[in-house]
Amino acid sequence: MISSVAVIAPVAAVVLAGVALSLTTVWMRPGTFFGVRVAAEYPSSAEARETRRRFLIAVWAATAAAVVLAVLAFAVGMLALFVVGTLVQLGAAMLAFRSAWRRTARQRVEAPTTRTATLIAPELRVPGGAPALLGPFLVVGGACIALLVKWNSIPTRFPIHWDIQGQANGWSDRTAAGVFGPLLIAAVILAGMCGLVLFQKRGVRRASAASGVYRRNRALLAVPVVVMWVIASMFAIAALTPLILVNGRFPIPPLVMIAIPVAGVAAAIWLVYRSSSEPDDTAPDNTPDECWRWGMFYHNPDDASIMVEKRFGVGYTLNFARWQSWALMGGIIALPIAIIVIATR
Repeated sequence: MISSVAVIAPVAAVVLAGVALSLTTVWMRPGTFFGVRVAAEYPSSAEARETRRRFLIAVWAATAAAVVLAVLAFAVGMLALFVVGTLVQLGAAMLAFRSAWRRTARQRVEAPTTRTATLIAPELRVPGGAPALLGPFLVVGGACIALLVKWNSIPTRFPIHWDIQGQANGWSDRTAAGVFGPLLIAAVILAGMCGLVLFQKRGVRRASAASGVYRRNRALLAVPVVVMWVIASMFAIAALTPLILVNGRFPIPPLVMIAIPVAGVAAAIWLVYRSSSEPDDTAPDNTPDECWRWGMFYHNPDDASIMVEKRFGVGYTLNFARWQSWALMGGIIALPIAIIVIATR
């Protein structure tokens, strides 16, 4: 029989993704609706409400299908079904967004001809400062030191993975790769995320400290920092497995291990949601409508900006007409490939 505890994590992940996708209707920059510049009164119109309703129905129908596939994946032991479910959920949401964008495009208004700029603005600071960024690395480093000190206490062969019945089905040996592999992977991930935070910090548009833009940018920087702490905690616990096993079993309850990433994702969603309510005291969006593909992807060769404010959600997206954007995307894609190579060596 399938364990209900084993299914909680994937189902919770799917539901949280559904919540984040459905909040797209909330995380829209003032003056835009589903990626289209519209009149201020349009989002409260009957047509806009119907467009929003159709989008939400599509998102939650896809989310329900993904939940069913997640349960089946663990019931029949085919984890590929879970991957299929998440792809269905994301693909359906993108198609629903495109449909809403096309429906709204009939109501678009012309871009403003005036521009504003802040001549004196403080540098954007990462919430928590340097300690917030260095802390996850210290967690990983502390786990590494603990393993070195207790090296002789590590069994020559130890379990690292268990099935849904709690029986060990994956093993590792007391070698440098077997013991320190998870920490090396964590360090690579953390370095990549830290670089992304610093790139984002330098690339966003500056604004006065009293502005809603500044507060939203700060909240957006907090999200990857939260994720870094979650990743460091999970990988450190995984690496310390050979030292904390009790009679060959993992002593930390599954619900606790599930709660750590779920709480991190929930905190990130809450931060973004709260920041979306900050008042917008800057000029309306003046990027050309024709440069937004599906209302999601920005491609404007005439714009020197590498990052521009999103038309939905909070924060910034890349200008895919700039080579720097593609270099960043290449780095993001290369990171998981590097992790897989390291993990399989």
